[in-house]
Amino acid sequence: MLQKLHDKYLQWNYLRRSRSIQDYSFKGLTIKILPGVFSPQGTRTTELFSDYLLDLDWKDKRVLELGAGSGIISFLLANKGAKITASDISENAINGLKENRTNLQLDIEIIKSDLFNDLSGSFELVLINPPFFNKKPTNDQEIAWYCGENFEFFHTLFEQFSKRPFSEEMWMILSKRARIDEIVQIIKEKNLKTSEIVDLNMKKEPHVILKISDKS
Repeated sequence: MLQKLHDKYLQWNYLRRSRSIQDYSFKGLTIKILPGVFSPQGTRTTELFSDYLLDLDWKDKRVLELGAGSGIISFLLANKGAKITASDISENAINGLKENRTNLQLDIEIIKSDLFNDLSGSFELVLINPPFFNKKPTNDQEIAWYCGENFEFFHTLFEQFSKRPFSEEMWMILSKRARIDEIVQIIKEKNLKTSEIVDLNMKKEPHVILKISDKS
């Protein structure tokens, strides 16, 4: 009961915050987040993912951040030398990414795309912080939060990923509030495999990173 109330509060807080322009600072970078775009403020997911990623070497690695939202992960990794492509379905997210790219003077490619639909070329790594609450989204704000009543987002994501003609790996962060076992089952159904599960031990908000291979 307490967990459900906490989840509802997080969702309400996200929707409240995303109605207006926000300034957000992390690891020495400050970005502007436009209305309707997922903000890292209010949850620990983006910052936990960033902390894990920034301990690695990114020099010249070809990386796609799928559903980049605010783009803070893309900008942090570009600052570490990665060759970044940031994509999102949201027009406001794309506009924000372009504005922040100019302000930060970081070289990243920005593409408007619904998942992989309008993306070409290959990447060494695909990064994603997906929606995972089970409810049908009804507007652009909710797309960043709800994955559909029956995990429709994950079915589409893994179906597209399984059909890409490249050797790629996907790293996906999930709160342990997500129904992870069911998401892993969808991965298997799409003939993909989870090569590693990294446990991020946070007492207040535990997370995992799923490392997904594109070929079984």
